[in-house]
Amino acid sequence: MTQGKAQVNMLRAQECAGLFAQISSGDFSASGEQKRLIRIEELAARMLADIQEENYDPET
Repeated sequence: MTQGKAQVNMLRAQECAGLFAQISSGDFSASGEQKRLIRIEELAARMLADIQEENYDPET
């Protein structure tokens, strides 16, 4: 994985951690929690896509 993609994924992971921390604090409505969970899912999907792209080998 390029250094740039790795840095972007680190930022995504940090954002996920922050969102999980907000969810665990419980200081907002259920719809707010749902929005945070959706954002976490989007970030995780992007990180996974980057990892899969890096590990893709058309020879196998």
